[in-house]
Amino acid sequence: MNLDLKKRIDNIVSTYEKIVKGVDEKAHENTDRAYGGIVRSEKGKLQEYITEEIIKTAWESLGGDINRLNIDSKKHQIRIKQEYVNNLDDPEVRDYINSNIEEYIYELSVDKQVYVDYE
Repeated sequence: MNLDLKKRIDNIVSTYEKIVKGVDEKAHENTDRAYGGIVRSEKGKLQEYITEEIIKTAWESLGGDINRLNIDSKKHQIRIKQEYVNNLDDPEVRDYINSNIEEYIYELSVDKQVYVDYE
């Protein structure tokens, strides 16, 4: 393992240890939010950080150009398929959905999405 790769992995581990040690104290001190909510929030941020760092580290260790990667958490809108609506048996339901078709959107969201050569 080269020195730079070891340094990056050590940095991920160090960040993990620092956040895990501090989350309990932070959660106990906060009076505005529930303990579990704070722990969950901090765990989520930590998971996203670790995920992104491991992806970048792996990509670079394979010789990939980091500028080719795009990592984000944006939502993707998925519209209802017209074919599905057309096949509904109940004409009243079908007409209602057709007249409100713009409201039938599912927002797909994942923690981290990774794109290569994506603008």
